[in-house]
Amino acid sequence: MGNFSFDKIFRVFEEVTDFILLNFIWIGCTLLGVVIFGVAPSTVALLSVMRDKIMKKEKYGVVKSFWSTYKREFKKSNIIGIILMILMLMVTINIMNFEAQNGTFFTVLYGVSTLAKLLIIGMSLYIFPLYVHYDMSFKEYFMKGLQLLIMRPFVTVCIAIWTFIMYLGVMLIPGLIPFLTISVYLYGIMAINYQFFMKNEDRLKSTSANSDI
Repeated sequence: MGNFSFDKIFRVFEEVTDFILLNFIWIGCTLLGVVIFGVAPSTVALLSVMRDKIMKKEKYGVVKSFWSTYKREFKKSNIIGIILMILMLMVTINIMNFEAQNGTFFTVLYGVSTLAKLLIIGMSLYIFPLYVHYDMSFKEYFMKGLQLLIMRPFVTVCIAIWTFIMYLGVMLIPGLIPFLTISVYLYGIMAINYQFFMKNEDRLKSTSANSDI
């Protein structure tokens, strides 16, 4: 019993250490890519490691797994990341311009642009987990990400609640930002998406099996 408890404590300590290490690696590799070219591959690499943790399929150390994925997916993930950044920049500029104008027409455009910005942010929280879990075309990632955001409100609400919880955590303990915030947040995002992916795949398998009967 004592050994069992000690093993559990050691495992928890090991997991916390992994999360702290991954948080620093994410920050470091993001800076390595001068932020603009580093944030997307760093996010994909971290989500990939978290997916392995969730699936309990860790084959290598977290550092080796992260770095291997970062290098392998650097170019492809940056295409998605840059597209999202360009969309965000365009919408943000529109919001600033419309906000400075008077009149009902510009107020409506401001509201539409703000909604578009929220959709892009929400869509990105689906696109990168999709990228890690499925092999699809660039167009499919964006189309599927938008579809999931709109057509799967329960999953979207779960992501929103998790985001709010993390926001409260950062506000209460801002010192956690360099140690755990990114890794813990992305673990939650991957876990929520992964559960949906699995249930959806099971449903599709069940539907296919029934159609064969």
